[in-house]
Amino acid sequence: MQQFNYKDKLDKSKLDSSYLIVGIDIAKQKQYARITDFNGNELGEKIIFTRDIFGLNQLLMQIKTIKIKYKKTSVLVAMEPTGIYWKNIYYGLRNLDGEIETVLVDVKDVINVRKLFYETVKTDTVDSIAIAKTAILKGYKQRLELSEKEQNIKDIVSFREKLIKDSVAIKNVVIGILDEVFPEYCKFYSNYFCKSSLILLDTIFCPKDISDIDLDHLYTEIKHKSKTCLSKKKLIQLKELANASIGIEASEGKKIQFKFNIGILKSILVEIDSTEKRISELLSEHEMVKKMMEIDGMNIVSAANIISEIGSFSKFNDYKRLISYCGFNLRISESGARKGKTIISKVGNSRLRSYLFRVILPMIKHNKEFSELHNYYKTRNNNPLKPMQSIVALICKLLRILWGMAKRNTSYNPQLAFKETFVAAA
Repeated sequence: MQQFNYKDKLDKSKLDSSYLIVGIDIAKQKQYARITDFNGNELGEKIIFTRDIFGLNQLLMQIKTIKIKYKKTSVLVAMEPTGIYWKNIYYGLRNLDGEIETVLVDVKDVINVRKLFYETVKTDTVDSIAIAKTAILKGYKQRLELSEKEQNIKDIVSFREKLIKDSVAIKNVVIGILDEVFPEYCKFYSNYFCKSSLILLDTIFCPKDISDIDLDHLYTEIKHKSKTCLSKKKLIQLKELANASIGIEASEGKKIQFKFNIGILKSILVEIDSTEKRISELLSEHEMVKKMMEIDGMNIVSAANIISEIGSFSKFNDYKRLISYCGFNLRISESGARKGKTIISKVGNSRLRSYLFRVILPMIKHNKEFSELHNYYKTRNNNPLKPMQSIVALICKLLRILWGMAKRNTSYNPQLAFKETFVAAA
């Protein structure tokens, strides 16, 4: 697939009177398309097509008819990158007709344009024409393309994220049941989900059952699952807690629910571990990841998260484009005499932005240069930053360093990377 340098928002002046602009409102089954000229005037009737090869060919035939009728030479097809269904349309059209430009418009821009032209109406037909007008008035983006290997890394990292999200939800259910049934359990295990605790909870968790069970039998049952789990002395302490528990007696249904969630949680945790090992294997020979791992506070998961969303830093013409892609470029809100706050735009890759926040916090703790720079930003005499403002500034600094390392094919050099900063601080 063709690679290209990412641009924050393509210049609207590229569009001229030679263009047909097609706006598509994406759905699971029926897709609605409207065609306009460069001035936003509608051409032809609405087009309804299915999300398959027949539907795409039907759309292309009608676009070609309008193109010939109005003597246009170029076609730009715009859509919103919401859900998953847009990908079939985006790449399907590109593969069927290489001359068609497929682009993405920002969802917030579409909402604003629709309110401007169609304040009281929201239908699939209106949405499709609003998307076309958005491309004309607000500009558009092309998707940052990933190679097959980069997409594989992205999919595995995304799967790991989903597993973690699912594990958190299940852990909350387990904690809720334990806090109701056995509130004293936290005195026995501060971490409910360590290996030995999970083995115990998978065996028994109700104080009444623990009080009634023979310790030798319980010890044998646990020992069968793990030879290094719990000693008899620890089980005696557990029984003492159970005897004095004020927990609510668990019903059969509650026990079934708890047992089911513990089983699912154990499976998810095993899969997370397996996925992380696979990520390490995939990135073991990745040159940029090797360079990133030289930075104190950066681990393989953090590096994988960043690479999964970017692919290659070489796709960006300069570091400003990279910062913009992440949504960390600044935006000022002012009106008349009112001076608004300067905030980050957040118009960019929200998942990558989340990853970067998770990366920078341990780096502030474990990386000497970033820690010192964080303190400098917060305490400098001229324009000291608030903690969150400093964190955003550090993320932008990290992005500049990573982009520079990739651009020059060099390793991490803190003396070079922070030279100008600390010279200014001195």
